[in-house]
Amino acid sequence: MLTAAIGLAIAPVATGQTVLILGGTVSGGAASLEATKAMDAGMSVEVVDDAGWLAKTEADFSTYRALILGDATCISINASVLAAESNAATWAAAASGNIIIMGSDPEFHASQGGEAYTESGIDFALADADNTGAYITLSCYYHGVAPNTPVPLLDGFAPGGFTVKGVGCFNDAHIVASHPAMDPLTDVLLSNWGCSVHEAFDMWPDVGLSPFLVLAIAENAGGEFTAADGSVGTPYILARGEDLSVISDITLTPEESLGLALGSECCLTATVTEDDVPLMGETVHFEIIAGPQSPQSADIVTDVNGEAVFCYSGFVEGVDTIVASFEDSGGTTQSSNQAVCEFIAECHLVIGSDSGSSGAWQPDYHVFHPQVGQVQESHPVLMDDIPAFPLPSGVSAVATVSAIGVAPHWVPITTSGVPLPDWMADDMLFSVEVVMWNPVALPATPELDSPTLVVAVTPNGRVRTSLTGSGAIDIWAETYTDADGQRWIRFPFQVPGF
Repeated sequence: MLTAAIGLAIAPVATGQTVLILGGTVSGGAASLEATKAMDAGMSVEVVDDAGWLAKTEADFSTYRALILGDATCISINASVLAAESNAATWAAAASGNIIIMGSDPEFHASQGGEAYTESGIDFALADADNTGAYITLSCYYHGVAPNTPVPLLDGFAPGGFTVKGVGCFNDAHIVASHPAMDPLTDVLLSNWGCSVHEAFDMWPDVGLSPFLVLAIAENAGGEFTAADGSVGTPYILARGEDLSVISDITLTPEESLGLALGSECCLTATVTEDDVPLMGETVHFEIIAGPQSPQSADIVTDVNGEAVFCYSGFVEGVDTIVASFEDSGGTTQSSNQAVCEFIAECHLVIGSDSGSSGAWQPDYHVFHPQVGQVQESHPVLMDDIPAFPLPSGVSAVATVSAIGVAPHWVPITTSGVPLPDWMADDMLFSVEVVMWNPVALPATPELDSPTLVVAVTPNGRVRTSLTGSGAIDIWAETYTDADGQRWIRFPFQVPGF
């Protein structure tokens, strides 16, 4: 059942300087601790009931500076939480700014450090002025649950990507990441609440382009997570956003290298310091911990500037996550922030049944509109690395049963016995095109394509081609015969200026 309205909308219309609070997740509505701290930060506050929350679209949510799902004083999952779960994909899609999630009940512990956390957490959510942030607590929703319990409230950020476990009441908190808005917080302020931690994360999106970092752990409570500073514990506060960094004496730059062409290099620099002094002669261990190029690692020694450079090439599309580490003078292994290298197939060979618009076709990173009819097959390609396809050498009669009895059905065959692709075997007429997307090398005109090459193949493997349409990329057909007598066809191409 939907709850009744429980608070006044201080600003009835979102202004870009308004935060939105789901009333049933706080205590006191417009007078709640969360609302008070938002107003202290210069925001107007709008409090809605469950029906008001559910009525909003992604566009509505994106007009707010922050969305708040707070702590209604250590409660179990209620109707308001279920409402937020039911449209998690909608509001989370709007939360493209700073996000902070706590596995505890700071309002209940306001006098023990919870008020300080609420203030810093909301300040963090508001710190990205151009995007909608989110301040979320899990209150006591999952106190006592088994390990790996799903958190559907967070599915909008990563479906099935968050799980938690109840941990009793850990009290030794340790901050392992930093942000200017969080500077007032200390381990002391987060510790000794009587129950500082109600639920801890055992799974969260921790690699890739938009990972959540662990902001604080219950130190020495479980050994499943080792923080960048070498401390060990159980994660219970997660965050992501701009200017958020791990606390460590080793940094890795650049944090993002995006849109790299397949076959190119990604180079990363680790800088090692102690008391802000660069350390020469330190062995840095680089490791690709996730992504299509993993596992891969290297050990490189720092130079006089305390820097070690790691370069590698990417030959498979996707996003790699890299971390660097070293052993400090105290014998503790410290880790860097994560860095990501994204490799994209700047060129794709797309194959369709015939010519004509295929509509939208989308690999992971861009929407193309090739002119090959329905796309039946695609391949990432380089100008010096293109696939080849078998050509037929004749036909064979295969008996088939039809309405008028047994009749021969002629199918093309190959010399080697390699089957023909379906798009070739169907009617021996197909179209190919090369499409390209490279905003790094071609920022003014990142998308290029070729004319459509229409290919007709006879049963004995003869090939006729014609070009239709226009495009900046040159494409043609090339046939050859291998040592076993099998004939093949491939489609070389040339991108101007490359």
